[in-house]
Amino acid sequence: MLNIGIYGGSFDPVHSGHVNLVRECLEKTLLDMVYIVPNYIQPFKENKIEVSTEDRINMLEIAFKDVEKSYISHFEINRKGISYTYKTLDYFKEKHRGEEIYFISGSDAFVNIHKYKKGDYILANFSQIIALRSEDEKKRLNAAINEAKEKYGTKVILIDNKIVDAASSNIKENLKIHNKVLPLPEGVHKYIKERGLYRD
Repeated sequence: MLNIGIYGGSFDPVHSGHVNLVRECLEKTLLDMVYIVPNYIQPFKENKIEVSTEDRINMLEIAFKDVEKSYISHFEINRKGISYTYKTLDYFKEKHRGEEIYFISGSDAFVNIHKYKKGDYILANFSQIIALRSEDEKKRLNAAINEAKEKYGTKVILIDNKIVDAASSNIKENLKIHNKVLPLPEGVHKYIKERGLYRD
């Protein structure tokens, strides 16, 4: 049986925290591969994506080109419409019948999974890999994990990850500051500058 991770997001832009998380999931768990799945329209961020789908995919290809066992999926992009996590997980479950599907998320997302469409279905039917985003979230995260295990029997892996202070929203603001050191893969930063992305 293969262990397959699914990591979705807007990736607007993809940053070093995203890349490090996938690397650590591959290194610290028994995952055989990870699909990175850019949203078409993120339910919580409708109309907030600032660059084209093509640019986001290009940046993902650059960011993950040296990460073995990682693959960029166009499923949500090709499907169009609002990207719902449960539909994406169902797609990969059907695509890889008989394999174990893990939903990869940050602690900030996991503690709010009840806000996802069919969040209970996700917990009841898919294993979870969670990365801590902030030390301040530990208590709340542990409570959410215990509840998921008790209520749904959810298999949860909390990885011992390096916390990276990176947020796409902050990066977009700081891109306007010349020579600002940013948590971006070098090739992605170069691409952004060459394409003139995220300018006012």
